[in-house]
Amino acid sequence: DKLSQRELSILVEDTVKDRTSAARYDGVPAIGIEVGKQSGGNAVKVAAAVKEELNKLQEKLPDSVQVHLVRDDAQRIKDSMHGVYEDLILGGIFAVMISLFISFTLTPMLASKFLRPEAEKKGWVCVICGYIYEGEELPPDFICPICKHPASDFQKL
Repeated sequence: DKLSQRELSILVEDTVKDRTSAARYDGVPAIGIEVGKQSGGNAVKVAAAVKEELNKLQEKLPDSVQVHLVRDDAQRIKDSMHGVYEDLILGGIFAVMISLFISFTLTPMLASKFLRPEAEKKGWVCVICGYIYEGEELPPDFICPICKHPASDFQKL
C-alpha cells in the first residue's frame, strides 16, 4: 500500500526554473502546502477533511517521508464560536432577569397609576414603588410589601 519512489515522483514536477523560496521544518528541508477554504465554505469542516486526508496520505508514503500539520486556524475559529455561545447564554440570562424585574416592579406600579381611574381608587399609594393599599385608613406600622418602606412614604388617593 506504500507509494513507491516512482509513484511519488509523479506528484513532483521537475522544472528548470530557479528556486525562489525554501521551506524547512525543524531545520530539515520540507515541502510546504497551504490549504484554504473556498469563499462561503466552512473552515472547521475543511480543516477536519484535510487532517483526515493527511493521515491517509501518511500511510501511503515511505517511512522516510513525514507529514506534519504546522498551522490549523480551525481551533481559533472553534474557540471564537465557544465565546459566542457563552455571550448568547449570558445575554439570554440578562434578558430574563430584566423581564422579571419589569414584571414584578414596574408593571404593578404602572398598572396602579394608569389602569384604574382616580375616582374609583380608595386607599393609599406608596410614593416609592406605586404599590396601592386599599382601605380607608393605613395602619401606622404598615410596611410596603414591595419596597419595604414605612407608612410615612404613602399618600392618600
